Amino acid sequence: VGGRGTRALRPLIGNDTLIVCDGKAHTVRKQLLSSAFQPQSVRRHDQLTIDCCLHEIEKLPRNEPFSIFQVVRRITLQSIILSLFGDLEQPRRGLLTGLINDYMHAFRNPLFLFVKMLQQDWGKFSPWGRLQHRRERLSGFVKAEILRHRQQQSATGCVLAEMVLNSKKSRIKISDESIFNE
Repeated sequence: VGGRGTRALRPLIGNDTLIVCDGKAHTVRKQLLSSAFQPQSVRRHDQLTIDCCLHEIEKLPRNEPFSIFQVVRRITLQSIILSLFGDLEQPRRGLLTGLINDYMHAFRNPLFLFVKMLQQDWGKFSPWGRLQHRRERLSGFVKAEILRHRQQQSATGCVLAEMVLNSKKSRIKISDESIFNE
């Protein structure tokens, strides 16, 4: 019944992700993601996080104040990107980081998630329109990566590749949009 408590998230993450699904749909999504959370995969994600921490520590200013919140945020985002997408070349990783940051900062007031009346797309200069525009840009990037992994036809150790491979094995058709939502 977890899906009932996540209504406000649906405009952000879609209607068919693991966190919002119940019953059989939840089971299908869980199977799609399960290989990413096996012990060997989790150990790999731990190592990626350690590597990201070391990289960020090297960049810290000496004898100057800095925001630990921002440092932890960068570590978290880069760890997630590496776990989900693998070792992207720097230009693509930089583009993806920018797209995610833009999406995360599409609006500041969380009322947009709870008040349906505010969820109006009046173009990319309105908060909701900006969110939708930025989601589409991020979706385009991720769907290009999904296509790349479909063409490779093998899991490369990243969560996205495993999801694509698991979707091929599944008897239930899982769309690229659903994979993007996850």
